[in-house]
Amino acid sequence: MKTISFLVLFFIVEASSGFAQSTDLPSWMKKSGWVEFYEVCESMNELNGTKNDCSEGNMVTEKETLFNAIYWAGEVTELYYSKTKSEFTRLKIKVKWRVPRGDYYCGQILTRKPEDVKDFTKTSLSLRKCD
Repeated sequence: MKTISFLVLFFIVEASSGFAQSTDLPSWMKKSGWVEFYEVCESMNELNGTKNDCSEGNMVTEKETLFNAIYWAGEVTELYYSKTKSEFTRLKIKVKWRVPRGDYYCGQILTRKPEDVKDFTKTSLSLRKCD
């Protein structure tokens, strides 16, 4: 299973090691900006010789909430790559699960720091999948 933490770690190591020349790096690593999850995943497949499914981003949810409640879960659609830090500093997440009558709506795009989310591995009785 592909995870954001793995992608972040992988590309930080690649960018900071002497292994790859700057011309060998994916084009999105040569500048700061938003990158689609698909493009990052495909780059990882190419560099590692793997065939991970890149059709959907990771499913994540808020890392820390009151009483560990889950109010939303969503798919990572884009990552902000900071060239100066050589890491992903923000994520765009499309809400795919939500609590009825909550503050979040289906399809809403949230922006979060990678350290503020965790993999969505368990659902709760109160969450409803968006159509």
